[in-house]
Amino acid sequence: MDQPLAAAPPDLRALFADHYLDLVRLAVQLVDDPESAEDVVQEVFLHLQARGGSFTADDPLRYLRTAVLNGARSTLRRRRTLRAFRRPRPMHVAAADTASLAKEEQQRILASVAQLPPRQREVIALRYYLELPVAEVAAMLQITPGAVSASASVALKSLSAILGDRHA
Repeated sequence: MDQPLAAAPPDLRALFADHYLDLVRLAVQLVDDPESAEDVVQEVFLHLQARGGSFTADDPLRYLRTAVLNGARSTLRRRRTLRAFRRPRPMHVAAADTASLAKEEQQRILASVAQLPPRQREVIALRYYLELPVAEVAAMLQITPGAVSASASVALKSLSAILGDRHA
């Protein structure tokens, strides 16, 4: 009797080529810092490579997104710990051309999202930035679909209050 063929493990190079930028964009939404976001995604792929480049997952993209989410959480925890023990430094002054590189409105929205609590920020990034269905967001965050909807609702009300009525 023929044995069913086992699913081939995903090719790490192909996953990197196909999903690296999208994963970095997701991480930026969570850590609000492009350099840290790239570090998070690179650490995920380095960890997989250290394990021989193979892993078993029904949905490799979901696995990678979850790993990035967890990496972003770890990065934020490290930041909180460092900030608790560091002396305050003078504020960094942005370059003169920063405003021309990114639209003011987008910066304002991103800054508003950054003010949300971590769970709400994660829900907003996964649900509205990646446009994932509620059930998938719930699975990634290990919460119920109702909790996803409630977190999104509270986050949107908070954003509306922060941004004013023109974005409601």
